[in-house]
This record gives sequence, structure tokens and C-alpha cells, in this order.
Amino acid sequence: MIRVLVADDHHLIQQGIEALLSDTDGITLVGQASTAQETLWLYGELKPDVILMDLRLGTDCGIETAAEILRTHPEARIVALSAHGGRKLTRATYEAGMIGYIMKDAPPEQIITALLAAALPIDLSGVEKPVVDLRHTDTMPLTNREAEVFQLVSIGWSNRRVAKELGISVKTVESHLSKSYHKTGVTNRSQAALWAQRHLGPQLQNAPQPSEPTQS
Repeated sequence: MIRVLVADDHHLIQQGIEALLSDTDGITLVGQASTAQETLWLYGELKPDVILMDLRLGTDCGIETAAEILRTHPEARIVALSAHGGRKLTRATYEAGMIGYIMKDAPPEQIITALLAAALPIDLSGVEKPVVDLRHTDTMPLTNREAEVFQLVSIGWSNRRVAKELGISVKTVESHLSKSYHKTGVTNRSQAALWAQRHLGPQLQNAPQPSEPTQS
């Protein structure tokens, strides 16, 4: 059972995550915090497997809170939760030590995927081709465009929204995803999101700066 602590200063978001996790086998919500101080205290008391952390906790910064937790608890596994995208913001979360990034308007299955990816190691036993861990190699298996598509998919964007952001057709997005699946060994969108969360996000140097989220 994966034990999750949610840190978010919006009551409706807390309620929504609580409802989502209550309907998900294998994941349980063990606590909720609204401030950095509450998050720090509850982590020490509960030792959850994953913290799902808003990047703005009232007047506190979620990125700074994550870095503070990791200074004393380097084993902590923290996934960023944000209403905004963007390469700079995404990189800042990874540089602070957070291991995932998910948008608040992401589909429920993407949030679950991010939590599973954060809590569990990737099982390569059923993968035909080895997954390249970009943290330990200079080899980028994907082209810049494929990497851009993967990044946006990993934060829950639909194919249509990715196409609009990058100025390409939906069919072109699907083509990039298909080629990326072959290169990375994943077989579906959920596995692609997991792979990107664990391996792609921290390494992107030429990813697009997404515009303000729009409804797709």
C-alpha cells in the first residue's frame, strides 16, 4: 500500500485528491497539510511513501519546502502539483529534488500514474528494450521534438493540447509518440508518462515554454 501525504492550501483540491485516492486500490491518503510547517511536521510524524505537494502553500513556496524536507530526509519522494506549466518551473522542481510534476487539471489516471512512478521502481522485466536512464548517460534516445511531446504528455496534456502548443497536427503528435514508444520500450500512454516522469523531465534543455493552460 502506497501512503500519500497531500500538501495543498486549497480545500477543494484536498477534497478532490482525497476522493480520487479513496477510489484507488493500492494507494491510501494518510494526511493533508495546508502550510509548509504542517507539511514538515506531518512528514516527520507519518513518513509517507510520497508527498503530493502544491508549489504554493499559502505564503510559502512548495519548492523551498520540498528542498527543506529533502535536506533532513533525503529519502523523501515528492511530486509537484501545480496549476501552471513551463520549462523553467518544471526544472526548478527537479533541481530541488522533487521527482515528478503533475498539473492540477491532469486526468485522474495521470495523477495516479505520477504517484505510482514516484513510489515504485520501474519494472523492466516485461519491457522488450531497455529503458535508458538519462540521469547516468549523455545519450538522448529521443529527438528534441519527441522529447517536447513526451514532456507535455507527462504533465497530463491531451494530444490535441500538445498539438496546439507546438503548432503541429494531432496526427503528427501521435506519430512522435509512436516513434518514442518504440525507442523507449513503452507500450501505452500511461507507461510513457511514467517513463517521462522518472527519466525525461530533469534533462530537457530545449523543451518548449508552455503557454498558459487552456481548455482542450
